[in-house]
Order: sequence, then C-alpha cells, then structure tokens
Amino acid sequence: MNKKDKIKQMILDCQNLDSPKITVVMPTHRKSPENRKDMILFKNLMNDVLALLESHYPRNTYEKSLVKLRQLQEDSMFWTYNLDGLVIFACGELLETFRLQYSVKEKISVAQAFHVQPIFAHQEIYGKHYLIDLAKDRFKMYSINQDKIDEMNDIEIKTSFSELYDDFDTDSNINVGIYGGLSGMYHGHREKSEENKKDREKYFRYLDREFKKLHQLDDSHFIFAGTSENIAIFKSISQESYYHELTINHPLASLKPEDVKDFIRDILTPLEEEKRKEIEQTIRKAQYHEKYVSDFSIINEMVEMSQIKTLIVKEKQSIAVNIPLDKLVNQVLVYQGNVITYDEGTINIDDDVSAILR
Repeated sequence: MNKKDKIKQMILDCQNLDSPKITVVMPTHRKSPENRKDMILFKNLMNDVLALLESHYPRNTYEKSLVKLRQLQEDSMFWTYNLDGLVIFACGELLETFRLQYSVKEKISVAQAFHVQPIFAHQEIYGKHYLIDLAKDRFKMYSINQDKIDEMNDIEIKTSFSELYDDFDTDSNINVGIYGGLSGMYHGHREKSEENKKDREKYFRYLDREFKKLHQLDDSHFIFAGTSENIAIFKSISQESYYHELTINHPLASLKPEDVKDFIRDILTPLEEEKRKEIEQTIRKAQYHEKYVSDFSIINEMVEMSQIKTLIVKEKQSIAVNIPLDKLVNQVLVYQGNVITYDEGTINIDDDVSAILR
C-alpha cells in the first residue's frame, strides 16, 4: 500500500472514532550521534500535544492514543533508522508513521483532521530515487536526493550473489574435463568464465525482480553506477522506464564523494525542472478549459461532489496549522483526489489554495 492509500485508510478508520486526530511533524537525522536528538525532540513535542489534549478534550477520548505514542517514544530501534523527516498520525488505538527523504519544519496538530500536507510536499512528487552501485556479483544501495547520499544497510534484498545462493558449491557443476582411458576418469572442472557470466546474469535477474517490487511499492526510480559492462548487461536484461537512462559509468569507490554528488545533481535537476513545468502546464490547461478553481468555499463544495481531481496547496512557513484547510485536504483524499504541496517560489502559481476539477 502506497503512502496516499495508507493515509486515506487512516482517515477512513478514524472517521467514526470519538478521538482527536493527532499529528506530529518533525525533522530527523539519518546518522549517529545527530539522531539521538530525535527522541528528545519527539518527547518535547509530545508535551505540547498533551497540553492541547488536556485543554480541549476529555481524557477518555485520547488515552489510547497516548499509550501508542509513548510506546513509540520508548522504541529505541524505531529512532535508529530515521531519514530526514517524520510524520506521525495517531487516533484511538491507530498509529501510522511516515519517514520522509527531505527535512520538514516541526509542527503539531490536535484536531478533527490530520495535517497531511508535509507528506505531499513538492519534493515527494519527484518520486523516490535510489543509487545502485552495481558489481558483477554484489551491489550497494543508496538513498539519494539533490543534497544527500546515504547508504542503506537495512534492506531486504540480498546484496551479493553468495548471500543469495549461500548453499552454492563451486565444485558441484562440472562442464569441462579430460577423460583418461576406458575408466572414464575425470580430471576437469567447469569453465570458470562461462559460469561467472551465468552467475552474473542470474543475480542481475534477481535484482531486477526486487527493484520492480520497490518501484511498485513507492514509485521509486534507480540510477546505476558501475562499470559500463555491468550496467549494459543489467539493462540488456531489463529496460524498465524506472531505470534512469543516464548512468554513472564508474564504480563509486573510484570517485570522490563530491564528484558523485555532482553526477546525481546533473541527473536529478533536469527531472525536477521537467516535473515543475508539467505541473504548471497542467494548471494552464485546466484554466483554459475552466477546470481551475481558487475560491476556498467553492473548492469545499466541489469536494463534497467528488469533483476535485487535484488540490494544490502552497506551504507556509508558519508553525501553526490551518484546521479548515486540513479538513479539506483529508476530504480530497477520501474522495480519491490528489494533493500537491509546494514551497512558495518553486511553482509559478499565485493562489495559496487551488484545485483542478475532474
């Protein structure tokens, strides 16, 4: 289930619960010792959440949520594998967490709607990108964006051929030999280079299947690094569109970190610019066909009629949340609409909130 579907399900599951919708948005850190600050920040934000709960709601409506949130607070393993941002939703006994590959401003909300906009930030619509450092019998995987490259050590994909085929016996398959006499004595062993090629192809086919699962899960895309030979062989096996055409034709170990960042920036920047132009073009087309609305009250009416195709929200720097806007965003998701949140200046739109109609 992707993020949008998980959020929608959380909203639906909480609709009939007599419990406030709690949202915690906070920046986090990928590495130690910086990530030790994350638990402390969450504890401080929870103090603010509790103050709001106690002043606005009967205790019996939020006790179960507090139990869940305190369990999360004390789960040291959860706080070990952070990315750059985190959004937490709680309602009754239900709790969902979303790790983000970009930093966010800390915010809390205790209301009748979740504050979901940070999950649909403009950075998120570019999709998730992974860097694959590919060798013939192993690989490393990195989570990347314009500014950061972080090796992923907790993935479920087998990172080497020997790990995938741990019971593989290199002497078990004999393909080439010299026979002596009628006894048929055998003194040979398999052709090593031929077997190495077969093993590489077998491993690459396995990786292709696993990368496909990742793409289906979170719409991820993959940039390859490695020798030209290994990349060419992998791409001869699979030509999926989520494998970027542009590659880094060097193993990462042979490059300086600054050079790797430059390569990635050169690949991602045009993609992001293309996505921005695509959004602006979609808006202009909607305006031309009179399918664009920027009046908040009209947008509220249209969402009840299931007429909102895409809601576009300009993200403000204020720490305060906009409760009426949060309710609108929640409704759009329930009625199968899309949401785009963008920072001021990144997309050429004058309106703070607007919608494209179906």
